[in-house]
Amino acid sequence: VCKEGGILRYWLDKFVNRLEERAKAGIKSGLCVTEEMTIADLKLAETLGIMCQMSPPVKELLESKYKTNLMKVVEVVSSNDKVKEMGAAVMKSMGEFKALDGNKEGSEKATEAIYKRSGKYIAPEL
Repeated sequence: VCKEGGILRYWLDKFVNRLEERAKAGIKSGLCVTEEMTIADLKLAETLGIMCQMSPPVKELLESKYKTNLMKVVEVVSSNDKVKEMGAAVMKSMGEFKALDGNKEGSEKATEAIYKRSGKYIAPEL
C-alpha cells in the first residue's frame, strides 16, 4: 500500500500538490482551500487520522514523508477550539449512551436515545 508509485502515494502526492498551490496563492494557514477551515480540511484531517490509527505502515509514511504538509493540516484542524469542543461533546454523548445500557441488544433506553447537535443541517446534493 505504501510503496513508491502505489495508489496511496499517488493520492497523497495530489493532496500535497494542492497544498503547495494554495501556499503559492497566499494561503499561509496550511489548510486546503482558504485561510478559514472548511469541510475539505475536516475530512482530510479525519481521513488521515483514521489511516494512521488503522495502519502502522501508513502512519510511518505520513509522519516521515508528509509531516510538513499533510500532517500540518491534521495539526491545524485538531488544535482548533471548535473542533475540540465538538470532540468533547461527542465523547460525552458516547459516555451517556453507554450509561443507558446502549451496548445491550434490544435495550429500550438505548433505542430511545437521540442526540442533537447545535448548528445548521445542510442536506447533501446528489
